[in-house]
Amino acid sequence: ADAVAQDPAVGRHRHPVPFDRGREPVGRAVLDVEDGRDCGHCRLDLRSTQRALVSNLEAGQISEGGSTITQQLVKTALLNPRQNVNRKLQEASLAIRLERQMSKTEILERYLNTVYFGNGAYGLQAAAERYYQTDVDKLSLGQAVLLAGLIRNPVYADPYDNPEGARGRRDVIIDRMGL
Repeated sequence: ADAVAQDPAVGRHRHPVPFDRGREPVGRAVLDVEDGRDCGHCRLDLRSTQRALVSNLEAGQISEGGSTITQQLVKTALLNPRQNVNRKLQEASLAIRLERQMSKTEILERYLNTVYFGNGAYGLQAAAERYYQTDVDKLSLGQAVLLAGLIRNPVYADPYDNPEGARGRRDVIIDRMGL
């Protein structure tokens, strides 16, 4: 079994795994839902960013995002959580630089190993253990879809505290995957 990496300051548990372990079906589900418009796991999704900008201006606050997986990795690994135009420009610039230095597979692997899945689970292996008491490479398609659904809003899609929200999010992902 992989060693557990723990950040003692916040009690985060991570179990990094290589991308080839458990890549399917979780990788597919995450790509389909997080990089939704078949942008090919692109560094920037200008259409989604523009849509989010208009929505946010109309709402007078940040109400939705338009980030790709690369931008989300940059945001969580390198930037502060403040949401403003300057930070978004910084995020876009760093995403472009990151995709020049790393392959899309490496970016997805790093993302899946660091993203928060709720209930103290940071990274895919920790989430597989937390929710299903199994290794990531043993997840079924249904389990993978549920985990992918947790990324956007781990509280709303929490299968323990909000089973209806988890089912609703799962159904959205299944639809996006064409299943």
